[in-house]
Amino acid sequence: MSFRLLRRLALVQLLVFLASCFFFLPLPKAQAEEPKPGVLVLAHGTNDPKWFTPVWELVYGLQEHLPWPVELGFLEAIEPDIPEAVAKLNHRGVNRIIAVPFFVSSYSNHIEEIKYILGLRKDLPNPEEELERAEPAGELILTRALDDHPLFASLLTRLATSLVRNPEQEVVVLAAHGSDSAEGQEDWRQNLASLGEQMKALSGGKIKEVLYGFIFEGASPSLEETVSRVIYEKGKTALVVPVMISEGYFTGVKIPGILKKFPQDKYRYPGIGQRALLTADREMARLILEWRAANEIQPAPQIGEIKLNLDRAYAFAKKWPCSALAWRVAGIAYSRLLGDQVTKESWQVVSFLPPEAGSRPVFEAVAEKVYYLGNWEEILPSSPTFLITDRATGKTALIHARPELFGGEDFFALRNKVMGGQASPEEQSLLQKRLLLLLENLLTQPEEAFAVRQLDPLQVRKGQELLSFRYPELAWEEGKLCLCRTFLYRGLQEAFAALWSEGVPDQGSFTVETKIGTPCAAELLGQLAGEGHYRQIGPRRPPLPEDFYLRVRDGRGRNVTVKLAEGAIPPEFFALRDRIKQGKATREELVRFNNLRYAAILRLLTDPKALQIEKLEPPAAKFRDLVGHWAEKVVVELAAKGLISGYPDGTFKPDRPVTRAELASLLSRTLSLAPGEEKHLELFADRGEIPSWARGAVAACVREALLQGYPAGELRVFRPDQQVSRVELAVILNRVARSKGLAATFTPLSFRDLYDIPNWALADVQQAAQIGLIVGYPDGTFRPGKPVTRAEAAAMVLRLLEKLPATAQK
Repeated sequence: MSFRLLRRLALVQLLVFLASCFFFLPLPKAQAEEPKPGVLVLAHGTNDPKWFTPVWELVYGLQEHLPWPVELGFLEAIEPDIPEAVAKLNHRGVNRIIAVPFFVSSYSNHIEEIKYILGLRKDLPNPEEELERAEPAGELILTRALDDHPLFASLLTRLATSLVRNPEQEVVVLAAHGSDSAEGQEDWRQNLASLGEQMKALSGGKIKEVLYGFIFEGASPSLEETVSRVIYEKGKTALVVPVMISEGYFTGVKIPGILKKFPQDKYRYPGIGQRALLTADREMARLILEWRAANEIQPAPQIGEIKLNLDRAYAFAKKWPCSALAWRVAGIAYSRLLGDQVTKESWQVVSFLPPEAGSRPVFEAVAEKVYYLGNWEEILPSSPTFLITDRATGKTALIHARPELFGGEDFFALRNKVMGGQASPEEQSLLQKRLLLLLENLLTQPEEAFAVRQLDPLQVRKGQELLSFRYPELAWEEGKLCLCRTFLYRGLQEAFAALWSEGVPDQGSFTVETKIGTPCAAELLGQLAGEGHYRQIGPRRPPLPEDFYLRVRDGRGRNVTVKLAEGAIPPEFFALRDRIKQGKATREELVRFNNLRYAAILRLLTDPKALQIEKLEPPAAKFRDLVGHWAEKVVVELAAKGLISGYPDGTFKPDRPVTRAELASLLSRTLSLAPGEEKHLELFADRGEIPSWARGAVAACVREALLQGYPAGELRVFRPDQQVSRVELAVILNRVARSKGLAATFTPLSFRDLYDIPNWALADVQQAAQIGLIVGYPDGTFRPGKPVTRAEAAAMVLRLLEKLPATAQK
């Protein structure tokens, strides 16, 4: 044996040893560092415990409610200061800091100092002052302060209306700090004017006029000037409401000192505990900070020219929490399911909520077509459901806000009672608290708080043409979603997945029968199966529960039967349908029937237990192109296990190369892997090219580190249509064998083309050969670069199954 060969075999031995030592280590990730956001709350700072104690308590609450790390940094007087707070976030691994100023105005005199400390401006605002720079580990974003936030306006409205006695003879005066610069002062005025307009709109007529005055020396108009104008020029009572963060010197000394100059019966001023945001309503203060943080952290889809963050969504709707609901739904659909390039013209939304819902202006601003299905008189737990379709790609996302976001299913009964005018004052107050809880959950809860499904289109081939039918269009009938069509869509979806997991069926190669005898069912089946390839064996009537039946039979005699599970559609639905047919239904019953229909549709689309599925296999598979082939026995055995299948024409095509998408499907079934989620595909720049039938399998293989893809800049590419080589499959199967505990001792490779095996694969090929997963060709070669055929892949997989114990296979 030559010295060169000895050295190469020694390298193989070393690689085998290293692999045996370290195969439990996770595979390295060749992708950009994942963003880890954190929240930095910025406060002014003072030695007065009456001021800073509520601030600390607020941040403690934020740390409990926000899913991201939170730290507090004071500008002056007390610790921790801002650089120390940034260092704490760095230590916690945060690489994207959202800095939220807990100041009344973004044009406070101190905001420029904060910008300098955070590295957002180069020069000191005041050259005579020394400020220490913070050193954030990654990106840093400075949000707006409270400014004219709608929740701030809501709180000020509540404080002001508590002082109202005679609206026609009273003027609300907002008492604010102000700025020492002309530019800053103008921005203060604009924010206070906006707050005043919001307060008048929110008060229900109790507030007729809102003015403002500043307590900062030199700022105009001063508080004293404005109060004097109200009392002596207008002849009205001044209702003075401080616009402050926390109670302290200004609310307890400065403002009362100014007001003492006027007759006591000519002004009213809130009592202690009602003079500032933190002391009047700490939960509202927390919500504002959560809003500012979530506006930057939660997904904000770019739809055409519109970047839909929370602030933009509220600007469209002017209502919360409806605008927040639309924003979260759009963000989830965009980031998880619909891809990176979306235009308003390509988006279509079907909302189970009625057109009166506050989410409507948001969706109509970003989608070309929006349809509404619900009724304002009754909202059910199934109502906050949305079908968002990108017509450019054909993908549809179903997104349902779970009842837990609303604090439980009882929210909907309470809401309906209040809207129906039947609620007590206590119940009306409770609904407002539940709406605030909903808003907070929308700001802070992860995507798992929503039920998300990708509704893949049903596809069949008609000659050389691929026909694709999206769910919303397939199920749409006379301005609504049809329950019968939804059942048929789901039934065909399950049948296609069971019978053609590796491809798309040809129209005419399968037959369908159903007991649903309606014309709408005939139209749908004619589109999918083709004329003459479907039968309606039930009566021509509105279907009863037992009529929800579907059977699909392929050209090889395999059958899939789908039935409605007991109770999947409540009996009340059918009883109300009969009353409607008889013309006896009341207005309330019509609304109830409509809502029950969409509740049943939601369950069919999201709950696997809503359907009963039975697959009947024919006798042992026989493929007409395998007779006499060396892999005939192997393929038949795997087909009997349900791991592989042939083509509709009765062939297996054993010598056809295997693609990476097909390999993922085979590995997923062989190892009984649960389907992966769309988030596991986000690292692939070409994820849109992965076919729908393979997406769950590819995601599962990525999750289990069986398939990784190829580097492509900051991302990776999967290349689903690329053929798999023999050496690649050997490495993957050996990786599986190692993870299941199969070990091999070193034995020199005897393949004649040993030098053609790349270095990165030598150790795995050595182990795979020793275990018996791979064999060479009769001429003694391995041919590592040759595309692996379907027959060869079947043989390798069967050898792996034979080596693994039954428990390991699961």
